[in-house]
Amino acid sequence: MIYAVLYFLYFLGHGSYFSTLSPYMLDRFGPDARFVFLAGQIAFPLGYFLAGYLSDRLGKIRVILVPLILLHSPCQFFLYSPDLSLGPAIVLGGLTRFFFAANMQLLTIAALERLQLKGFSLSRTAGTAGFFVVHLALFLLEVNFPGSLASHASASGTGGRIGSGFLVLFALAATRVQANRTGGQDYYFLEAIRILRRPPVLEFFGISLLYFAGYQVVDYYLGGYLNHRYGMSGVYGGWCLAVLLELPFLPLCARIHRGYGTRPLFAVALLAGILRFALLYYDVHNGLPGLIFVQLLHGIHFTGYYMGGIFRLRHYFPDRLYGTGQGLFMVIATATGALIGAYISGILLEPRAPDQSLDYSAVFLAALMVHVAVFFGFLLIPDPEKKKVGHLHETDLA
Repeated sequence: MIYAVLYFLYFLGHGSYFSTLSPYMLDRFGPDARFVFLAGQIAFPLGYFLAGYLSDRLGKIRVILVPLILLHSPCQFFLYSPDLSLGPAIVLGGLTRFFFAANMQLLTIAALERLQLKGFSLSRTAGTAGFFVVHLALFLLEVNFPGSLASHASASGTGGRIGSGFLVLFALAATRVQANRTGGQDYYFLEAIRILRRPPVLEFFGISLLYFAGYQVVDYYLGGYLNHRYGMSGVYGGWCLAVLLELPFLPLCARIHRGYGTRPLFAVALLAGILRFALLYYDVHNGLPGLIFVQLLHGIHFTGYYMGGIFRLRHYFPDRLYGTGQGLFMVIATATGALIGAYISGILLEPRAPDQSLDYSAVFLAALMVHVAVFFGFLLIPDPEKKKVGHLHETDLA
C-alpha cells in the first residue's frame, strides 16, 4: 500500500511539471527552449545512473531518496519563476530533471524489490492515477477560472509550480521506504559493463536510442502544440485523456509479459506512436476534428515501451545490478537518443519564414519516420525472452 501512496504523490508533483514545461518554455524562449530541454536530457541520465549506482554500491535506498526529494521541490518551483532568463532556466531545467530521474530510479528499485513485477505494475498504476488527478484539477481551474494559473510570462506559469508542494508530501511518505536493498552480494561495476557488451543487450540499447530520438517530441514539443491549438485547457485536458488507457493497461503488462515476452509490448507501443504522430502531422496541414482525443493513444504508446523496457532490463541484469543497468540504459539509450532528437526537433521547429509560426509539421513527420523504423527493427532482432517464457523466476510471476 505504501508504494501506491508514494507513486500517487510523486506523480501529483511530477504531473504539473511534465505538462507545463513545453508550453512554458516555448512561450518564454521560442526555439531557444531547446537548450532548456537539452539541459534536462543531459541531466536526466546522470540522475538515473548516479542514484542506481549509489543504491547498488551502498545497498541503501531511504537515506539517498529523502534528501534528493527535498532538493527536487525548490528546483521545480523556481524553474517557473516569471522573470527567469534563459541561462538560469537552463540550469534549473537540468537540476529539476536530474532530481526527478534520481528519485524515480530509487522509487522503482524499492518497489521492484519489495513487490516484484505484478505488484510493481499495480502500484505504478497509482502513479498514473495521481497524474490524472492533478491534470483534472488544473483543467477544471483553467476552464472555470480562466487565467488563474497564468503569470505575466506564460499561461502555464503557476500550474507548473503547483507540483513542488506535492513533492514535499512525497518526501514525508518516503520515510516509510525500506532502508536497505535486499540481498548482500558483492557489487562489481565491471560485471554490469560485461553484460552491456553482449550483442543482444547492445542491440536493444541501440534500437531504444533511435526510439527515444522520436519519442522526446511527446515530452518537449507536444505540449506546445496543444497549447497552440487549444490553449492551456487543452494541454491539461489532453493529459487527462492521455492516461485513461494507461490505467487499465499498466496492470495487464505483467500478464502479457508472462505469457508472451516483451516483444508484444514494444509492438503495440510503436503502432500507437505511429498512429499518434501520423494524426498530429495530418492535423497541422488539414485540421483534425477532435484532435485532442488523439491523446488517448498515449496510454499505449508510453506504457508499452516503458514496461517492456523494465522487464527486458530485469531479464538482462541481476537484481544487485539492476540500478546500474537501468542507469546505463538511461545514459546510452534514453538520454542520448532524446538529446539528438530534441536538438534536431528544435532546428526543425524554426519557422520557414519570419512571418510564419513554429513548424510543428516537420517535427511530427520526423518522429513518425523514427517510429516506423524502430517498429521494423524490433521485428528483425530476436526476443531474448521468447524461449524462456514459462520458465522465468517464480518471483517474476508473482
